[in-house]
Amino acid sequence: MRMRNSVWLLWVIVAAGCSGENTAARVADLNRSNIQKAANLYSAYQMHNGVGPKDAATLKEFVSSGSGISPRRLEMMQIDLKNLDPIFISERDHKPFKLKPNVLAPSMTIAAVVFEDIGIDGKRQVAFNNGSVREVDDAKYKNLWENKDAELQRDPEAEAAAKKSG
Repeated sequence: MRMRNSVWLLWVIVAAGCSGENTAARVADLNRSNIQKAANLYSAYQMHNGVGPKDAATLKEFVSSGSGISPRRLEMMQIDLKNLDPIFISERDHKPFKLKPNVLAPSMTIAAVVFEDIGIDGKRQVAFNNGSVREVDDAKYKNLWENKDAELQRDPEAEAAAKKSG
């Protein structure tokens, strides 16, 4: 099976290699904020389908269906299947996140996938399909949304870690 996102695979391997409480604590740590949770769910969708969801409703349906993420994993991510809507709202600006539709995820590609709408003090958060989150100004935000900022989308540390595992 060809993995479309080596970083997600690495995250799964690290989490699986730990036991009980250790695993739950590590997974919870990777899902502290709504934007991280949304990005990790997006990445799981990419892994399962080879491309990101077209919108938040599609992603919620995927998560609810149980076809791509185990109930145990969702529990460790602190995601309640009966209450998915709050995950897609920024804790900072209280607006729904913008999900970049249909992002392809070839191996070793880190892509911006979840975008805060307004942000705070001229800075908005952008989450990547490796779970990382960056706060960016308007120009970077626009470039990421329009795929014009390839350097910012690269994550050299994640790429190096994925190469070592693979």
